[in-house]
Amino acid sequence: MAAKLISPTALKQAVFSNAVVLVFADWCMPCQTMKPIFDEVAEELKQGEGGASAAAPDVSHVHFCKLDYDKHGHDISGAKIGQGDPFTEGFHEIVKEYPTVVFFRRGRAPTLYTDGADAATLAAAIRAHYA
Repeated sequence: MAAKLISPTALKQAVFSNAVVLVFADWCMPCQTMKPIFDEVAEELKQGEGGASAAAPDVSHVHFCKLDYDKHGHDISGAKIGQGDPFTEGFHEIVKEYPTVVFFRRGRAPTLYTDGADAATLAAAIRAHYA
């Protein structure tokens, strides 16, 4: 299953679980390149290809989501979940360019993924972050 295209409401719910979010814009050519790579990694990790081990921990509990920031970015800024909400406090500061991959871990402040745009590097970073 490919990563799910989500609304800001669903994204805010995902913040309190483990989620990897690809933030993109339809007009962005690097985003068009990254979307199938992101879907490939989501499919691989959700199916647990290669099996879980110390070198490759199980990350099947992680949700993979895509958000069209041009379409929905303004919907995020005005909606706070509560005081000290790490989502609204950190999300807009992280998304400065497209594409952006953000890791959420059970309500903690979001973490920006800054490594390569290839499937192997992204999959390794996700395994390391959610191990």
